[in-house]
Amino acid sequence: WIERDPPAAAAWLLALPSGQGSDDAYRLVVNAYLDKNPAQAAAFVEKLPVSEQNIRVLNGLVYGWAKIDVEACAAWLRSEGAACREGGCLARRACPIGREHAQGEDQAGFHMAAFLAARR
Repeated sequence: WIERDPPAAAAWLLALPSGQGSDDAYRLVVNAYLDKNPAQAAAFVEKLPVSEQNIRVLNGLVYGWAKIDVEACAAWLRSEGAACREGGCLARRACPIGREHAQGEDQAGFHMAAFLAARR
């Protein structure tokens, strides 16, 4: 169902009470969107409330999109990805080892600016 109709699956997940969606369900929706329209995957992720679970979903989106089309990912960051562009991508600010090792907003923002500058 998710593969056939990512928008319906996304709407269903977003309508669930907070904390009811699972990592796997969010990832499946993002992956289904990535195959068809990465920008829609980004729009879906932007609607998710900020949580550790959703940072992992965003992490998957960023890495998945960059593998598919780095330039499109960079174009999205320039036009719509203001939160990632200005404060550094949440995926970069989330550290799998632990929060104490994660980059701060300034450092992550510096790396995002370098990423975008390399793609002008």
